[in-house]
Amino acid sequence: MIIGDLDTRVAAGQLRLLFDIEAIFKRRGRRVAAFEDPNELLFDSTLYDAFEKYYPVFHSSAFRRIVRSVANSQGALSIDEIRSECPDLKIEKIDDVLERAIQLELLVSRDAKYLPSRSVGFGPTFEWYVAAVCIEELSSIAYWGVKVENLTGDYDVVLIRENQVGYIECKSGKLSNIDRSDIKNFLERERILAPQFSIYLVDGISRQSLATLVGFALEQKLEYEFQMPGVMYTSVSLEAEDYINFVRLIPINSFFVTARSSLASTLREIYEFFIGNISIALQSLGIPTRYDPIRSCIRINDLKITGTAGWLKRGVAFLHGTLLINSDLSMLRLSLSAPEEQPIYLRDKTRVRCMDSKKDEVTNIADHVKECPSVEAIKDAIIKSIELSSRQTVHKGNFSQEEMDTAEALYQSRYSQSEWNLGTQAQ
Repeated sequence: MIIGDLDTRVAAGQLRLLFDIEAIFKRRGRRVAAFEDPNELLFDSTLYDAFEKYYPVFHSSAFRRIVRSVANSQGALSIDEIRSECPDLKIEKIDDVLERAIQLELLVSRDAKYLPSRSVGFGPTFEWYVAAVCIEELSSIAYWGVKVENLTGDYDVVLIRENQVGYIECKSGKLSNIDRSDIKNFLERERILAPQFSIYLVDGISRQSLATLVGFALEQKLEYEFQMPGVMYTSVSLEAEDYINFVRLIPINSFFVTARSSLASTLREIYEFFIGNISIALQSLGIPTRYDPIRSCIRINDLKITGTAGWLKRGVAFLHGTLLINSDLSMLRLSLSAPEEQPIYLRDKTRVRCMDSKKDEVTNIADHVKECPSVEAIKDAIIKSIELSSRQTVHKGNFSQEEMDTAEALYQSRYSQSEWNLGTQAQ
């Protein structure tokens, strides 16, 4: 389709290159051999209801643990052997999980013993689940089981979140099954991909055991070139920095994580590390902000100063946000108040286009500081914070004339039209 001077097929191809897993590695001089092989899963992912059936049950750490024990076993396990593998779980809980896993055709029972329905380990299924968490809970694009030519091991999960590439190594076994070579290979894959953040996720071990893995990483005595934008280059060794639920290696953005309950909450905490950069930037200017992980916004006291929204479809993500510095809040409230007897508009023949927004009290930065920083000062602080976190340099640019003409054509043909903005009025 041609819109003005814009060929939407070309634009779609360009967007695909930004988020396509093969393109991501091609830009790094590597070739993807395979990814997301459904034959490696414990279930048939081609079923129309596969996601709805299997994604929710893996939220349970007990369910993951029991299924993992059976799937990773060299042979069929008796009920007593399963109970010995999970001594802290109640017998009734184990029985319930086994019954549910058999119903879902993840496990089968033969001669009073249990074995997986497919002769595959639990690892790829856990990778599928972690990727699903990234997609569903974190609104990210994610790929699992990415195998790269001429490289030891694979990239368990690669995700793209707000133009940041992340890498998650997924382990779902005992600490005794992880050795120094596993950590060394993880750090080597991290070096090759050069993501904005990487996570070594171990399902079910204690935080004390996690310290052992961090020790393995520090033993590598790796040194990284670290740039402080606009200041200097320096070579530094890895150090460990503790957080509540994970440990970060400095200066690279590697996180060693133990997932003993809600995986999504831990990943959100790591996401907060990045999205919180804007909050950190504002704090550097003396603005008393905090990041709210529940509503994914920044607040001063309990009042909201940012708003974000996003769109994710067909492997393309679009996100935008606002920051209230010194806005006319009375006009804002008036603009957001629907007039009485407002007609109902439909996105298509069934879905309502204009839904009630989530209500929240807002405020301006200027109302909470003695002297409000300028817009340029705020921009500079945000850029510096993002650069330090992402290890990338932000370059200022300008729209080309072609881009300006395309934007104007889109505005005239689409974004200025009430049919596009509101939808079709319901009869």
